[in-house]
Amino acid sequence: MRPYGVVSICSALMDVVTAISEEDLEMLALKKGYSCIVTEEQYKQLLEKIHTQHFSYEIGGSSLNAIRALALLEVKTAFLSGVGQDTYGDKIRARFQELGIAGKLPTIPHVHSGSCMVLVTPDGERTMATFLGASVLFTAADIPKEEIQGARIFHCSGYQWFGPQKQVLLEALAWAKQHGVMISVDVSDPSVAQYLREDMLHVLSEYADVIFANREEAHLLFGGSPQKVAQELATQGKLAVIKLGSEGALLHRGQEQVFISAEPVKVVDTTAAGDMFAAGVLYGLLQERSLAQMGHMGAILAGDVIGHYGATLSKEAIHRLQTEFTP
Repeated sequence: MRPYGVVSICSALMDVVTAISEEDLEMLALKKGYSCIVTEEQYKQLLEKIHTQHFSYEIGGSSLNAIRALALLEVKTAFLSGVGQDTYGDKIRARFQELGIAGKLPTIPHVHSGSCMVLVTPDGERTMATFLGASVLFTAADIPKEEIQGARIFHCSGYQWFGPQKQVLLEALAWAKQHGVMISVDVSDPSVAQYLREDMLHVLSEYADVIFANREEAHLLFGGSPQKVAQELATQGKLAVIKLGSEGALLHRGQEQVFISAEPVKVVDTTAAGDMFAAGVLYGLLQERSLAQMGHMGAILAGDVIGHYGATLSKEAIHRLQTEFTP
């Protein structure tokens, strides 16, 4: 019996979320709907240009959003990321303890903790500028090998390939594969598929058992329609999850393909919608649910998180997943 449900290595960030007008976003010269990596100085300059005092804060990072949701669902989780010796680092540690996440969080001296500025326009779309800081400054010696070996699923994000720790993650993936751990990879952003295509194709082919991608990411990586991409991945033995935004999602495994409708909800903020969808699918996978049930669980969490600002889940959504489904 493996003691951990899901273990992950990724950036532990402090998400700083605020609403912004289309005009102000254009003034910042950020590509709408995308994520970009910025230096600490660029991050500070962006903050100075934003004319608002209304920020919300929560621990974030693509894989960490999913891990946080799974922890709320009482799944035993573990996570590796570096943090700084600062206020954000303290808050990240405290939140891990509160959620029961087994955090391996080495403190990196003289470097600030990572932070992600999440700018939400009136249509609910989120645009992100991320200062990685200490979140990527860990070494192969920090890999939580015991936790990975004791996990049912090792989950990681394509964002990590932008950082300096690609080799560390490759070692972790190889360790997981060596010990028969199911590997889940979320492409996470079109920029990953566009600028790191060869890296992603290698990782997805060599290591991934479960692949999450949205329509644009799937097209950039593989070409063709979502149905064609999902079918191709399924023939390779993968569980393919293609997220289609407001249209829902497509899941394909073996000979079975299901379409999942999105939850009917007014979109306020799409931050972490894909991460929460992944968390719901992984939760269903751990419980050995049907493909349709896994997809529905993902839709519930994604629908809940987009109904308000910030990447938080309601108690009602957590309760639905824990009580509404039967094996």
